Amino acid sequence: MRRILGIDPGSIKTGWGVIEVEGSNVVYLQSGILTLGSGAMSDRLLTL
Repeated sequence: MRRILGIDPGSIKTGWGVIEVEGSNVVYLQSGILTLGSGAMSDRLLTL
């Protein structure tokens, strides 16, 4: 069994999702959005 984290990078909002794979079976586990705001890019990258 493997868990896979997918990340959709963005400069203000970053999406993420986790699935579990076993053979040909794929199961959705969780997803969400990190809202980083509109501060300095260096601060937003530090938050990640």
